[in-house]
Amino acid sequence: MSARTCFAVLLTVRSAGVGRAGTAVRRNVVPSASFVHKKVIGANASSGANRAIRMAHNEIGVSPPSDPNADTIFGKIARKEIPAKIVYEDELVLAFHDVNPVAPVHVLVIPKEPLSQISLAQEGKHEKMLGHLMLTANKVAKLVGLTDFRLVINNGKDAGQSVYHLHLHVIGGRQMSWPPG
Repeated sequence: MSARTCFAVLLTVRSAGVGRAGTAVRRNVVPSASFVHKKVIGANASSGANRAIRMAHNEIGVSPPSDPNADTIFGKIARKEIPAKIVYEDELVLAFHDVNPVAPVHVLVIPKEPLSQISLAQEGKHEKMLGHLMLTANKVAKLVGLTDFRLVINNGKDAGQSVYHLHLHVIGGRQMSWPPG
């Protein structure tokens, strides 16, 4: 595993007054994993929702595409070709519930502009989008009722990236453990 290309960015956000002074945000670069698994969602689920889950499941463990702008399930969700339970949307980003949550609340925030990995972001080109992605994650956490939450970005196969469209996980609703993974 190359530390240069395979990493996950984890941010733990705490409410004001919780924990030691100066620990409102922690940044650590550590291996992490987030896998999308097929999930049975019931007899009343739409065929579109089941198709979306099957497509996500088929992308598990894939290597990065040779074309960094290759289409993914998240691109199809952003274009509304595949249904998703949308939490928030604006001109730059889309936030929707993960089909296989790892916590009581698990929302994915994706840029509408395709970028396969955070390590491919370029200064001057992606700064506005990346800043907006982070600010939107905070807004989404509030929209779903979270005050304490974790933000995760996986970069590369060894870090657990399963869909090669940049996405930020907003995870909360339970006590998180440390270290993750």
